[in-house]
Amino acid sequence: MLGFLGIALIALPDLVLGFMDWPLGEVNASVDPEGFGKLLNAVSFGGYVIVFLVVVGLALLAVRSFAGKGEVVGDDPWDGQTLEWATPSPAPSEDFVDWVGEVASPEPLLDRKEAAKVAEA
Repeated sequence: MLGFLGIALIALPDLVLGFMDWPLGEVNASVDPEGFGKLLNAVSFGGYVIVFLVVVGLALLAVRSFAGKGEVVGDDPWDGQTLEWATPSPAPSEDFVDWVGEVASPEPLLDRKEAAKVAEA
């Protein structure tokens, strides 16, 4: 979301300056005596700073992930209900049909969990 905010802060001031016939990248006070163009250019620069920080943050997260740091999650970390969460991680090399079984609804994992609760009771 912060990246989208940065992009908006880059684009919107430039759009306004374009409608004002402001020269691209111009910060000359004689063209804009009130300083409105300078303010919009400063906002746009702030957007570039935000996008730069987001990119650096993503790069640091990628390096951390590739280094193997952090928690290792299981096969179904969000307790999913649909078929893709039934796949173990890493996926088996055998045929998918052999280990999934019959699919009778759009939420087969939810059906299995409910059946297990009924069997326990």
